[in-house]
Amino acid sequence: MRLLLVIGCLATSTPGCADRTSSAPPPSNVAIAKPATSGSASPTDGRLVWAPDEEAGFARARSEGKRVMVHFSASWCTPCVELERMFEDADVARSINAAFVPLALDVSDGSDEDMAARDRYGAKTLPAIVFISADGKVVGRLSELVDKQGLLDLLARAKR
Repeated sequence: MRLLLVIGCLATSTPGCADRTSSAPPPSNVAIAKPATSGSASPTDGRLVWAPDEEAGFARARSEGKRVMVHFSASWCTPCVELERMFEDADVARSINAAFVPLALDVSDGSDEDMAARDRYGAKTLPAIVFISADGKVVGRLSELVDKQGLLDLLARAKR
């Protein structure tokens, strides 16, 4: 099933994936997980400690000597939902929390603000994760669904 989702999202004409600019409502059978706020988890308990917004995320990254993981997602993007399920894995969460401040940007609406955020970080397709140093330099990207090991490998490379 995952392979089909990745292949489907590589085709720009596939509904629910890639570069969606329409503001049509999302399908009713797709739900997007809302990240927990920073106060509900500990970096060591196997759950992500999400930054509440960009300003707070970069400020925390600078103060903790970490990088920022900007995760773009949308309720209509099935591979995004699959990727978010991987974030619930304790090994993945600990790896992210050790080196990154995770920041989730929900671009489901396709609003001007959503598109500006995608443009600012070069998130052309969904799913998208952009790894950024605290001073704003892009140090890694993900623009397709990967399995757990692929995500862990990407995290390891982006930490360097």
